[in-house]
Amino acid sequence: FLPLREITINSRPLIRRAIQFSCDGEIAVAADDSVHVFVPEFPDLSKRRERIKARMSGLQYGIPANGSSAADDGSSDEDHDEEGGSKKYTHQAIRAQYSEGSKHMPVSFPPLDPRVNRELFTAQNIPFPYEGAAGAEGQDADSNDESAGSDDAYESEDEEGESTGLGAHRPFGAGYGPITGVGSSMNHVVCVGWSPSGLGVNRRPILGVLTGSGTLAMFGDGSEVGNILPRANEGMLQRRELTSWIVLWGLGERLVVPGQQTDVSEYLRGFAWAREIAPGQALLATVNDVDEVAVVSVQCVYTADDTKAKGNRSFGSEPREDVVWLVREVARFKAEGPHEPSNPLDPDYVPCGTSFGLKWGPWLQTGDTRTCVLSFIDRSYVGFRKVTIREPWIRGKLPKIEIGRKDAYGMCVHLSTDSFVEFEDAIWTHDSVRSCRGLIAAGGSEGSVSQSDDDEDDMDLDGDLDSLADEENVTGAGQATVLEIPEVHPHRFRLHGITLSPGGGVSAVLVSNHNTQHPERGGWHTVRSSVLFGHKPRRPRQAQQQDDQAAASDYGLPIDPQVMIMDNHTPTSEQTHLTTEAKLFENLYGGGPEVRGVHYPASSPDANTDDVDSNSGDAHTLRHLFAPALATQTCDLCGLAMDLRRGSLSGCRNGHFFGTCATSGLAVQTPGATRSCGACGLRTMRAEVLVAKMPKERREEVRRLVGEGLCGACGGKFLS
Repeated sequence: FLPLREITINSRPLIRRAIQFSCDGEIAVAADDSVHVFVPEFPDLSKRRERIKARMSGLQYGIPANGSSAADDGSSDEDHDEEGGSKKYTHQAIRAQYSEGSKHMPVSFPPLDPRVNRELFTAQNIPFPYEGAAGAEGQDADSNDESAGSDDAYESEDEEGESTGLGAHRPFGAGYGPITGVGSSMNHVVCVGWSPSGLGVNRRPILGVLTGSGTLAMFGDGSEVGNILPRANEGMLQRRELTSWIVLWGLGERLVVPGQQTDVSEYLRGFAWAREIAPGQALLATVNDVDEVAVVSVQCVYTADDTKAKGNRSFGSEPREDVVWLVREVARFKAEGPHEPSNPLDPDYVPCGTSFGLKWGPWLQTGDTRTCVLSFIDRSYVGFRKVTIREPWIRGKLPKIEIGRKDAYGMCVHLSTDSFVEFEDAIWTHDSVRSCRGLIAAGGSEGSVSQSDDDEDDMDLDGDLDSLADEENVTGAGQATVLEIPEVHPHRFRLHGITLSPGGGVSAVLVSNHNTQHPERGGWHTVRSSVLFGHKPRRPRQAQQQDDQAAASDYGLPIDPQVMIMDNHTPTSEQTHLTTEAKLFENLYGGGPEVRGVHYPASSPDANTDDVDSNSGDAHTLRHLFAPALATQTCDLCGLAMDLRRGSLSGCRNGHFFGTCATSGLAVQTPGATRSCGACGLRTMRAEVLVAKMPKERREEVRRLVGEGLCGACGGKFLS
């Protein structure tokens, strides 16, 4: 596999917490006016799975235990040594993880066009505030391209008496700040944040980017299907390409969404995603410059589009679905503490402000409700507001959400700039009380201090260098003082952010190198920063049952919310709650166990049956549903029964072989009707194709299980 090495970036952020892992192992790195996104590339382990499957169908069954020879455990020259390198030299040795497939997205200029939210209003049958701009011809409202002309309806003035307050003649700027209120911000990147898993297209997360103008833009895959590498690199699977990434929608400044007032334009200071709720459903919290917190419901749904052609080719099956985003503000409350605002001209004024003050706690499932706390930061105050969702939350419908009228808990504490709150991803139970834990970082400026054991030898803060002298070196009143000057390292690293991988086994830090002995010269073209990684050695290969049991005992606390007994501190294994991509990333770099369906077939008899998540259960149910269709399937070319198996191929006795669907086991006899998994590389027929192969009375059940779901072999996410 590809090693983790230092990544050099030709930019430097202006903020802290400027780097973040996604739920699938992607990395977002903030620069001054842009964002870099890096996509991981996974190895192709299909030959290893085929060897294990062949051995299972032969005389020997099961996976060899520890101590087996290389020939018995399926090792070959494609396997890797303990350091993760290949046993034979290939051109992959000079490559590193994240060395290809990155995307650099300028986000500061040009300003985001408000018409990017037009589809949000259209999807809910609500008039769009920029009606004149929506009717402009010859402009692409879904893009943020500089080539879009300035002489369009977007910049024309409203009709007299028909202005909405957000008319196109309104100048840039939002909120009540002296700079941002008049649109004078340089619009640098303020913070970035990945959504929870399952929200976007193919259940991929989307990326939120907040800029200095108070605009929050959401980036993610559009509805295009050509978003994968045309040809995989040697020994690797096809990798996602971010060429299909677009601005999906936005919030703040002039970007209003359904449910918000259209006569004001608010300046956003921060945002936070709630933890995962359900596929295609999430909650987003934003805070503006007047301390109002808005809770926004975000949903991604698919609608059938019969107007799409079946493809430009003479044969094939292309997806005929549209991606629709349902975004609406559902609640708003004032996030204020007990302290009065202070005057910046006061001699005792202490700066206080943060873009990281919002944070959602873990969800607690009790009966038909789902509850968590939302923390916010005001001047020298941290408040916690209770948020409750009444279930079921039907996809495509608004959630029944309740916000507490007052803070469930609050505490006064001295806070400086860039303070933040972090929650542990777990619910603890003690007797009948359930609680969550977290920490509060007070913020403040960077610095370091050294202190001696003897209080009398402390450094004089008044700047008297003579106080640093050793009194024994003074031999006379007129003799010079002898000073011991400590050696100064020629370089100093400034930390701009640190993040952990989804499973906690890999850390990434964003740093910049600074000279401590000479003035730094140069301009923007000389600015550099680096991403450094810390990771664990790979886990030695062993039987899957032992591997799965070890994962539950020594891999750490769970990543997703779990209910644990505080008395015995026995957490359940978090591996079943990570995405398949996250599990594979942890296996490669975080010391995690091998992944079911990727390193070995999910039907392995030695695999731990307790390590079965909901995705594996759905796959088993689907195989049972498709068993009658599989038994009666015939060849489309000659009509014979498809009763032959040759590796991953299915065929008839006339020698017509086709690929096999990983979800149903059926032969794929329709070109262009499959989707490729980004974790195991197997292909699955599209939902509409699978549903068409079932009797009418079973189609709804199949449609519910398949949907736009996951790979039936490993639970991974599709590439297209």
